[in-house]
Amino acid sequence: MKITDSLRTWWTDIKSQEDSIQVSDDLNSSLLSYESSVSEIDGIANHETVNVTTVIEVNETAGLISAYLYVENALNEELAAQVGVQTLNVNPRLSLGHFELYTPKQSNEHFLRFRSAMQVQSVESDLVAVLDDLVQTSNAQFVRGLGIFLLRDELAELRENIVSI
Repeated sequence: MKITDSLRTWWTDIKSQEDSIQVSDDLNSSLLSYESSVSEIDGIANHETVNVTTVIEVNETAGLISAYLYVENALNEELAAQVGVQTLNVNPRLSLGHFELYTPKQSNEHFLRFRSAMQVQSVESDLVAVLDDLVQTSNAQFVRGLGIFLLRDELAELRENIVSI
């Protein structure tokens, strides 16, 4: 539970949030999910935001931390297809992680998500700092990539679909 303990320390001590981490019965995995909004994105006005759900998963056995940032609003089939093609233009511009389309099992809804991961099994230093760096860098790359998506003329519908005033 070394990584999960670091996640708990980061969430409760660094971020000053109530412990809401879900730990599996076998203690081999854990999950933290929280909602936020981002506003400093190229292509949107200062008073506009994009609602985001962040999920951090820990796999103790593999020594893996994964961060997922989901754009809250679902995409229709046509828009999902357009966004899927544009990920080929956006992902090479990112230094960590990538955008992908996520479709939950037994669902017709599609969500744009950003995914990054880091293997930390052999890390002997401060795992809390490593986790914080992963989340901060993932957030920055998410904002950068989302800005690239929103500035593309062919994705004007995406902007209308995910941006809130």
